[in-house]
Amino acid sequence: MQTTCPENETTHHVPDAIKAGAGLALAAGLGAGLMYFFDPNRGRARRAMARDRAIKLYHQTVHEAERTIEDLENRVEGVVHEAEAQLHATDPVPDDTLTARVRTKLGRLVAQPHRVGVTSTDGHVTLAGQVRPDEVHGLELAVRLIPGVKDVDNRLEMVVRTNEIPKGLPRVLAEIAALASVSTLLLSKTR
Repeated sequence: MQTTCPENETTHHVPDAIKAGAGLALAAGLGAGLMYFFDPNRGRARRAMARDRAIKLYHQTVHEAERTIEDLENRVEGVVHEAEAQLHATDPVPDDTLTARVRTKLGRLVAQPHRVGVTSTDGHVTLAGQVRPDEVHGLELAVRLIPGVKDVDNRLEMVVRTNEIPKGLPRVLAEIAALASVSTLLLSKTR
């Protein structure tokens, strides 16, 4: 003889009740949506607005996909060019090409690139001119990493120009001088 537990019987009815409630909610939502879009007064405008939003979303998605594909194509092309450059790294680079590569880098690494002279001979690059002290190390390192550069002769002169002193520095120096004179005056009176 089989015995059934009353708990099992009620659990079978709960999913049916949930299904019925979900179906009712879905029907009510669908009905409200149809009323919203097919309203005789505002339905046409609402449908047009929904259509316009869908078209805009479609165009944005297509545009983003095209940008992503273009970015990936450019990255792959860059990797291919770098691989080719590594294969041909032993090929000598003409002096004028090497000088142009270095001059191109200067604009990104030095505040005043026109103050730096660049010459190259058989892969040996000579840098001469005036740069700020904080630019020397980065400049020399970047030039050494340029394809075709074998050696760098650093003849750069480090200079600090008065127009590069921060604007607040003279005021701070004046305040320090004033404090020093006051403290000197106080110390002389106490003696």
